[in-house]
Amino acid sequence: MVRVSGDTRMVCVSPDRRLVTLRHLPRERPRRVAQVFLSRFMPCSDCGASIDRMVAVPHVCDPDQRAEFSLRPLRQEIDSFESLLHEYLAGVEGKFETWMAARQVRRAS
Repeated sequence: MVRVSGDTRMVCVSPDRRLVTLRHLPRERPRRVAQVFLSRFMPCSDCGASIDRMVAVPHVCDPDQRAEFSLRPLRQEIDSFESLLHEYLAGVEGKFETWMAARQVRRAS
């Protein structure tokens, strides 16, 4: 079945590709215009906090929330690094590195 953009006809082809039929499609209904409302609250571009636009007091970002918000795009990368680190430490080389680090710490103290 093939429909040409902007056309009100549809071409139907049988499974064995021997029969071609041309059918007229009903005209499309007119599209409705979507109504969009403006929210009273908007997110801060620096920390992601919801800010009331009707309040005259300027917004001050919380440093912890700002740091968390800036790390959000990197969360998947951080998670994959942590899983790779756990896999490495579970292997032979990782166990040796862990043992060696613990030995060096004991000698230093």
